[in-house]
Amino acid sequence: MSFANEILSMLKANRKAMLLNDNISINDFGANLLHSGANIPEVLQHSLLQLAQTKRLVAVKKRNQLGNTVLHSAVSSVQSLKILLALYPEKEQQQALLEKNYYGNTVLHLATAYPQSLRMLLGLFPKNMREIIVQEKNKNGDNFLHLAAAYPETLKLILAQYPRIWRTAVLEEKNKQGNNTTHLAAMHPESLKIILNLYPPEERLAVLLEKNQKGDSVLQSGIDNPQSLKVMLQSLSDSDKILALRERNQFGYSILWWSLRKPSALHALLQSLPEINRLEVITKKERNGVSVLEKAVTNLSLLKEVLRAFPETANWVLGDERQNKIMPPFNDINKLKQILGLHDQIKQLKYHATTFMADVDMPDSVAEGKKAVNLADKLQRLLNDFIETSCTLDKCQFRSKNKTLKSLNAHL
Repeated sequence: MSFANEILSMLKANRKAMLLNDNISINDFGANLLHSGANIPEVLQHSLLQLAQTKRLVAVKKRNQLGNTVLHSAVSSVQSLKILLALYPEKEQQQALLEKNYYGNTVLHLATAYPQSLRMLLGLFPKNMREIIVQEKNKNGDNFLHLAAAYPETLKLILAQYPRIWRTAVLEEKNKQGNNTTHLAAMHPESLKIILNLYPPEERLAVLLEKNQKGDSVLQSGIDNPQSLKVMLQSLSDSDKILALRERNQFGYSILWWSLRKPSALHALLQSLPEINRLEVITKKERNGVSVLEKAVTNLSLLKEVLRAFPETANWVLGDERQNKIMPPFNDINKLKQILGLHDQIKQLKYHATTFMADVDMPDSVAEGKKAVNLADKLQRLLNDFIETSCTLDKCQFRSKNKTLKSLNAHL
């Protein structure tokens, strides 16, 4: 247990001990004491026993400053809910659970954060009513799925209340901010997996590019969680991944550009793409006339994340981290484009050679393919030697090395 959790446990224990103290009277504190101890069954029971039996139901119906009854305040504890519901006549129990607080949330709305509580409460309603109940919206326009977006177990429980053919339709309902359930699940990878698996692969791109009132797509809503970005992009075909990264936000920039403020997000986006497409997306100009690669050349941390998308560059020493200084040739955008372009062409040569070797209808395919693979490996070694040597030269010496770069280009 972490130190923070130990402190929290002590605070909870002290609160429980205080509320169970015989000197703390329900008569002194009224319904507020019931609300404060509602999620601790022992405290709740202790407080109720201080009241005459005829006054208990009246007390638990009283609302606090948020408009919550004691049932609202007890949603985190199944045992507390059972204690409270036992005070109600059976015919009043369902209505009590549907009472709304000042934000329009019923007891069941609040229980979406606690799957075991919600499961128990839904079980008190007949099956034909559950489907209607989970569609109920609060004042923000949030239905049960909106509120459950952060809780995978609850999300599955609520989806199970709908016929299978309706599930994607209800996921697309929007609240007052124009967010559907997938928008609200964008920071929660496990919830995203549940949602995206309900859609056929060809429909997932449209789901992820759906925009809210601010103009943010689902993909953009998950920009601060690299794991969420990974889940979303892995659900798409390679061609749809490219389209997703080209999509513009309300300011006219791609999500790849937007991810420059969070290097781990940039890394997740680039790693999700096939290697053959990575150079294309980082060299594409944004609305300001600058590409992701050009921007990265001005920041060592960003440049490292960009180049991690190219396995051949893993051992390059890019610069001095202490001074955030990028050394030649990486500080020259034109040279860097040439170098990455060469890497890309060598990779394609090797890919096509490997494909050629697998062609059983060509008698010399294996021998000729091996020659091409060997050539690609030799060119890669030459380029790596060029990079390693260039990093140790001053600017004057580096200019003379350009001849080697031109020679490599001539081979390709």
